[in-house]
Amino acid sequence: MGQFILPTWEPRTATPPLPDNEIHLWRISLLKAPCRLDWLSEQELQRMHSFTDTSTASAHCVARTALRYLLGGYSEQSPERVNLQILTHGKPALASTDKSLSFNLSHSGDWALIGFSRFSEVGVDLERQREIGNRAKIARRVMGEQELRILSDDGYSQALFTRMWTRFEASQKCLG
Repeated sequence: MGQFILPTWEPRTATPPLPDNEIHLWRISLLKAPCRLDWLSEQELQRMHSFTDTSTASAHCVARTALRYLLGGYSEQSPERVNLQILTHGKPALASTDKSLSFNLSHSGDWALIGFSRFSEVGVDLERQREIGNRAKIARRVMGEQELRILSDDGYSQALFTRMWTRFEASQKCLG
């Protein structure tokens, strides 16, 4: 396994080259980045308009705009021409011939996180700290014995549960 380097979140306006041995993570402010309706597909627009809360609709638009901008940069096409497909189990992928580019998007609160890789599938998850009831019941439904033991020893604290849940969700999203 390669070396993991914590991100420094350098401001960038263009996608750098993505070597075969790197994973790129992008952190996007859903409050500062633009929403480009003209870049979104009909399906993305329909989903955006299905939200009754305007802040949720805006966050969806900003996250999808950022995803399209970055996918366009990595696949060398204009953002509005990026053609996406949904694979089995709901994982999105490029519908083009560039099957080597894996990506994943998550957003929570005021932030989005988008990951890209050329050498393996990638899954990301982002969760803001918030109170979640029934943590023990949720954990027993989806987590393994080792995770349950760690959580139980910690009294199912909110902070540890959120970290472990985020890890679980990212791995599920990676696998599709």
